[in-house]
Amino acid sequence: MRVYNNFDQIEHDLKILKLKRQISEEEVRINVNGAKTGMSSGLSPVSSIGNLVGSLVQKAVVAKLLSAIFGYKRVKEVDKKGEYKA
Repeated sequence: MRVYNNFDQIEHDLKILKLKRQISEEEVRINVNGAKTGMSSGLSPVSSIGNLVGSLVQKAVVAKLLSAIFGYKRVKEVDKKGEYKA
């Protein structure tokens, strides 16, 4: 137990305790909001696979659009004889 010599020391410790309480409350609020967001967004494997497939399709569409706009074409490999590789 701490012994205080004046009221300024008490006020100082009270301010520190108040700030620590506010920090703890904010951490709880952040954790609760994170849990709510995680549950609502669905952290299941099915939704994760869906997100992955969606992002791959989106990248493919963007690549297709860019190739159409800028005229880029995918080049097939040609062997030494000048034939296309499969």
